[in-house]
Amino acid sequence: WSESTIQNVPPLPQGLDGRVIITKINPDLQIILSSLNGSQQKIIARDHARAALSPDGSKLAFSTEIGIEIHDLNSGAVATLKGVQGRDLHWSPDGSKIAMALSGELFGIFVTDLQGTIQRQITRLGNESIAGWSPDGAALFYAIPGPGLEGSFQLFSVDVSSGEIREEFELEDSSRKAPLPALSPDGKWIAYRSSENNSLYLKNMDASPSRLLLDQTGAAITGISWEKEGY
Repeated sequence: WSESTIQNVPPLPQGLDGRVIITKINPDLQIILSSLNGSQQKIIARDHARAALSPDGSKLAFSTEIGIEIHDLNSGAVATLKGVQGRDLHWSPDGSKIAMALSGELFGIFVTDLQGTIQRQITRLGNESIAGWSPDGAALFYAIPGPGLEGSFQLFSVDVSSGEIREEFELEDSSRKAPLPALSPDGKWIAYRSSENNSLYLKNMDASPSRLLLDQTGAAITGISWEKEGY
């Protein structure tokens, strides 16, 4: 798809249900829980931006000045992990842990349980973009800037238990600012934003060459999410 053809994307098929989290910036900053067709929208929080849905869609987490808020979307209960803060939140596949990136006084990728009592630092760079968990929850994938000002981001994985880091491959022609890497739920694909920020690449995790899915859409891509089955 390109800027001239993206308007021809067919509508969602009838009967396809599900929910998605979006960030709304007008008239003010809001976290919105929406049905896939956009017909039902609920404001979850104001003055906050990005949030993460748990794999089963029952919980929502986002970072605040106090700590990470976890909303139970079924009961309406809210829990706050006080003093636990970060960006780029990613739930583990079993929904028991949250990975986050920090940059500042503390930096790197941290993993916490849902009580905030067990926190582990597993990388120590501060410029990581989390791509997602492996399907078994044993590893986290993340991207960091490559060498040189014009270099593409490089994908790495880290074993959550041992901390062992492995270099995977280059994300060719990726955004120099933020590639927004997103690993598919089955762990077979990674999608990411291009160097112009308005195109989208898909790359197989066997490191075969990337292929273009969206080409010069006319607007910057600001988020990438996979359907839960990874199609």
